[in-house]
Amino acid sequence: MVVIKNGLNLSVVLIVLCQDLLLKAIESGRRQTYKNINILIRDNEASIHTENLVRDIIEIDSRVMYKQNKRNIGAHNNFRLLLSEVKTQFFSICSDDNYLEEDFYFNAMELFKKHPKAKFVVFRTRKINLSGDEISWEVDSNKNSTFPRLGLYNSIEGFGGYMNGDFPTIWDGYVFRKEVIDAIDFGEFSEVGYGADGQFIWHAAARFPFVVTNIVGANYTYHESTVTSTDVQAFDERWLYWFRQRFIRIADDSDVSDEIKLNILKYYQKRKQISKPNKVMIKRAFWLLYSNWKDHRTHKELSIELLKVKAFFSWPLVNFLIILDSLVRFFRLENLLCKFFIIKKNGRLLESHKHPHE
Repeated sequence: MVVIKNGLNLSVVLIVLCQDLLLKAIESGRRQTYKNINILIRDNEASIHTENLVRDIIEIDSRVMYKQNKRNIGAHNNFRLLLSEVKTQFFSICSDDNYLEEDFYFNAMELFKKHPKAKFVVFRTRKINLSGDEISWEVDSNKNSTFPRLGLYNSIEGFGGYMNGDFPTIWDGYVFRKEVIDAIDFGEFSEVGYGADGQFIWHAAARFPFVVTNIVGANYTYHESTVTSTDVQAFDERWLYWFRQRFIRIADDSDVSDEIKLNILKYYQKRKQISKPNKVMIKRAFWLLYSNWKDHRTHKELSIELLKVKAFFSWPLVNFLIILDSLVRFFRLENLLCKFFIIKKNGRLLESHKHPHE
C-alpha cells in the first residue's frame, strides 16, 4: 500500500475514453517520482471491466479514487464533475489513451518553485503510435524542435505564442495551479466539443503567466479513435466553429486585456473563412454599428465587440464594418446616421433615436 506522509498536493484528473489503454495511464500516474498526488477517475458509462481493473489498483494504492455514474450524463458533464472534485493546490488532466513521463510532476513542482508567479507549466508532448513508437512532437505546434524560448511568459507574449502555433494544446503535458480552474468556468465550454482542451488552454494563457520547458512531460497516443485522425475536411469544418467559440469566450472575459482581444481580431482576419454574409448577419451587423454610435463607443470598442457576437459575422463583413465605421467617424456622421438611419431587427423597423447629447 502506498502511504503519503506529507499530504496530497496534486490531483491527476483522468478521463476514461479508451478502456483498453486505461491501465497504462493509471500506472504512469502511480509511478511518478513525486508521490504527493491523487488520481481521480470518474467512469461515465458503467463498465464491469473498468471497475474491476480500478478496484484492484485501489487495494494497493489509496491515492487512486474511482467513481461511476449511475447513468451516462455526457462526456462534458462527467468531466465537470471530475474537476469539481479537485481540492489540491495543483492539478493536471490526462486522457486514458495517453501516459506521463515518471518525473513529470517532480519537474513541474520544481518549475513552480522557480517561477512562483506562473499559473501553469507547459512541457513537451511526444506523439506516439499504439506500439509506443515516436511519430512526431506536439500534435498542433509548428513542429519546431524547441519552443521559441524557455522560461516565464506573460499573458500577452504567451498568448501570441499560441496564436503562432508555438505551444501544444493537448493538456496532458500541462500542470496547472487550482486558481486556473477557479477562474475559468469549464461549464462554458459545452459548445466546443473536442476542442475543449484547446479552449481551456488558450483562455488560461490569455489570463495568466505560465512557464515553458523543453522537458518531455507526456505522450499522446495516436490511433483510429483519436479526433485528430478523423476525416480532415469534416474536422476542419468543426474546428472552424470551435475556433469561433474559443475567441468569443475570451473576448467576453473582462480580465483579458484589450490588447489580446485586438490581437485575436487581427489573427482571425488573416484566416480563410467559409461563412458568407446573409440577411440576418447583415441586419445584426448594422444594428451593432448603430448601437456603438448611439452609445458613444470608440472604434476600438467596436472592434472588440465584434468578437462577442455569438452569431459570428463572416470576415468580409467584419472588414467592411471596420472600414465603414472608420469613414463615418472620420466625417463625423455618427449623429446624423443615428437620427436618420432605419435599421430592421426581428422583422420590425426601429425608428432613429435623437442623440441624447444634441
